[in-house]
Amino acid sequence: MASIKDVAKGAFISFDPNYRETLIAPADLAAYLAKVRSFIAVADFVKLSDEELTLITDETDISQGAQQICALGAKYLAVTLGKEGTLLQSVEAQEVVGSIAIKQVDSTGAGDAFTGGLLYQIQKAGTAELTFAKLVDFLAVANVVGALTCTKYGAIPALPTLEEVELALGK
Repeated sequence: MASIKDVAKGAFISFDPNYRETLIAPADLAAYLAKVRSFIAVADFVKLSDEELTLITDETDISQGAQQICALGAKYLAVTLGKEGTLLQSVEAQEVVGSIAIKQVDSTGAGDAFTGGLLYQIQKAGTAELTFAKLVDFLAVANVVGALTCTKYGAIPALPTLEEVELALGK
């Protein structure tokens, strides 16, 4: 059986398990977590919430859990921390990237908006020269995308436009 890396043939692999307790039966949790760990092992970028990080690593210390995820094989990990921003982890480095202050009305779709904002930037820049420092800059923008999504109701209707993101960034 071909591995994910074989099938991807050098493509950039992003993984977000998007765990929902109501969708995974307790009896299926161990198998789910094993599958998630196998995907993390081949991913270039993994996005997790702090709750998902604890579920996958059984570690309540975010920093320690993030290091465990990279030890599984993920090249880069982003752990979303709500209003605190996002923790970026690689094997070599760790940094928390702050977010903007907002008046939150609904967090539906914020994680997906964040990931979309990040992957948009990675796609524009290309993956050949992707570095930790570039990801820090990209996460600052992705944090704004996720935060702005929380200022409106719904997932799709709340997605900010590029102009709204640039305005919030002061561009």
